[in-house]
Order: sequence, then structure tokens, then C-alpha cells
Amino acid sequence: MPDKTEPFKILAVDDNPTNIKVIGSILRDAGYRIGFAMNGREALEILMENADYDLVLMDINMPEIDGFEALELLQQCDECRLIPVIMLTAFNNVENIVRCFDLGAVDYITKPFHSKELLSRVNTQLQLKHKTDQLQQYARELEATNATKDKFFSIISHDLRNPIGSLQIISKMLRASIEKDDKTQINELLEVLETTIGMGSKLLENLLQWARSQTGRLNVRLMELQLAALAEEVLELIEAQAMGKNISFSNLVPEEQVVYADRDLLKTILRNLLSNAVKYCNPNEGKIIITTEKDQENVRINVSDNGIGMDLPTQSKLFQIEGNITSMPGTQGEEGTGLGLILCKEFAEKMGGTVSVLSKPGKGSTFTLSLPETDEASR
Repeated sequence: MPDKTEPFKILAVDDNPTNIKVIGSILRDAGYRIGFAMNGREALEILMENADYDLVLMDINMPEIDGFEALELLQQCDECRLIPVIMLTAFNNVENIVRCFDLGAVDYITKPFHSKELLSRVNTQLQLKHKTDQLQQYARELEATNATKDKFFSIISHDLRNPIGSLQIISKMLRASIEKDDKTQINELLEVLETTIGMGSKLLENLLQWARSQTGRLNVRLMELQLAALAEEVLELIEAQAMGKNISFSNLVPEEQVVYADRDLLKTILRNLLSNAVKYCNPNEGKIIITTEKDQENVRINVSDNGIGMDLPTQSKLFQIEGNITSMPGTQGEEGTGLGLILCKEFAEKMGGTVSVLSKPGKGSTFTLSLPETDEASR
């Protein structure tokens, strides 16, 4: 019997109860799960309602819809056409055999059949089906990997080039300002320089963390953390970004609140969520609030803003790298890659948590990170 975790499922189609009984006995003894149909019409109804069969044994001579017609109709069904069909026939002639293959059958067995021959042909086709299913799964995984790789290179080639290009321009302008001894412009350019370096540093940090995550080299050390204090640390990191837009923060996390998480991963998530909130808040009007809620054994950490918000199609693609996300520009034209939120999702899952969003255009957004509260809650 081919190697598979669960038993293969076979549909036997024959209008002769004796044949059905014999086939069922042979295949059950071999460890297969068996379904039965007494004619072609019944077989079509079964397969179109539930196409999880691995193989069909189809008699040719049947009333209403014979095996040939049933096979032809199966090939027209997208979900059923991939199920291999072995035809059972009492007519051992070239014309019938050729017609079976022309209509899509993978093999045939002449009646009366021997149990060893039946099992041998069934085993062969199931082994091929199993390998085909594996190849299709590998193809899907490869497609996802390629999408991930393409996104990664896109970020490197496009988004990392932007801050580097900006640094070159600022450097030339600084040189000119120094020659003119224009201290006002020098100070302005230094502020722009610091901002640009910060953006490039943040992007590089995200890229390196994401790369470690993808290659399995990311160490996750879970422990109980004081959430309020950690949130304050992150707020200090993005204070300059918020001051530039005159945006206010409220950290309403209770001092006693703990979460069971990795310190570095949690800081990365909060930094990205808070930085995004700043990015999409309007200058002089923005308000960002951090709150928590208890959800059974988890803690829900909410980062809410009153910014520009987003529509449902945009929300649905935020955490999908294969969607070729192009991050929306911020309220002051701030650019991004969309990688930060993908990191948030992956890092949350590595800590046994989730991240989600609720948003409305013009009404702001709330990103929610759900994490276990204690070690016991994470199990």
C-alpha cells in the first residue's frame, strides 16, 4: 500500500452487487476506505458533491449512464478531473481500451479480475496520485517562496535605494552650505539627514529581522514582561517622529499588566504599529492611544489612532507579502515598504499570538496584538 498518513479513499462503481461486494472485500482488507455507486449517475453525484476520493474504479456496462459517458462528464468537472479512473470491462478488445484512454482513464482491468492484479493496479495509480499531489503542494510552496523572494528584492532594490539617494543629495547640499557658511540651512539639512538615516536604519533592521525569521535563525525567548514599561521604551524611540507632526500619545496600559512574549520581537511589533500610526495621522491633530483588554487567557494590546484610516480591500492585504503591497504614503508623504506589518504578523505568530486591524477611511485605525498573558496561558 502506498505511503500516506490517512488511508486512501476509493469509489467503486458497478451495477452488479456481487462485483461491488468482491471489490469492497479486497480493498478493505488492503486497508483502503471504500465508497460505492450502483451506476454512472450516482457516481457523478457523489464525486461532484465530495471530490475527496483518491481513485475511482468504474464499470463500463451500466444502465442510465454507462462508464464511458460518466468518465467523459467527470473530465468536464474541474474538481473531479484530477481523480484517476481505472475502468472495469468484460470486453477485452482494442477499440474499448483505446476509447477508455481517449476519454481520460489511467488504466483498465478486465473482468473477471484477480485480487492481486486489482491491488497491483490500484496501488500503482494511488502511488502516482500521491506523488502528483506532493508535486502540486511543492509547486504551491515554491510559488509562495518566489513571491516572498520577489518582495524582498523589490524592497532592497527600490526602498533601500531611496534613503541612500537622499543621503547623497543631502551630502552635496551640506557641502555647498558649509562653503557659504549658511548655518541656518546647515541645521535644516542636518535635521533632514537625521530623519533619512533613521528611516534607512529602520528599514535595514526590519529587513534583517525578517530575513532571520525566514531562514529559521530567529531566536525566540519567551518570558513575562511588564507591558506598560516596555511600551514607554518604544514611545521614546519614536518620540522625534511624533514631535515632527505634533502628535500626542496616551499610554493607558496598567502598570501591573504583564504579557508572555519575546522582548525584542514585542518591541519590534509595537514600534512598527506606533510608527505607522504616526505616519497616517494628520499633523497637529493626531492622537494615538495604547490600551489593553483581557480576552480569556490572552491580553489584547490596542494601538488606536484618529488618522486617515483605510478601506476593506487595503486591510485585507496588509499582512500578505505575496500581494505585492505598496505602502500608502503618509500624511506628509512618508514612504514605506509594507514589510513592517508583515513582520508584526510573523513575530506575533512566533509568540503564539495574532495581529489584526479595524479601520474606516477618515475615522482612523486600531491595530490589535493578542498575546498570552502568562506561560500557562500560552500552552
